[in-house]
Amino acid sequence: MMTANGVNETVRFEKIRKVGKKEDQNLITMSGLIMHHMIYADDVDYDFVYDFICEHCTNAKIKA
Repeated sequence: MMTANGVNETVRFEKIRKVGKKEDQNLITMSGLIMHHMIYADDVDYDFVYDFICEHCTNAKIKA
């Protein structure tokens, strides 16, 4: 994942505790113990990206 400051960052799905979404903003949020990620997806890809993240974050609470 590319961050706003240009640094690449890897997210381990098993460390994610919460996954949320804001469809009106095309935004998916992921929270861990000390990290918080916001992922923007295009309208066409939004559902696919959200479903992919939810399937791989097996330890997370999914907020619809």
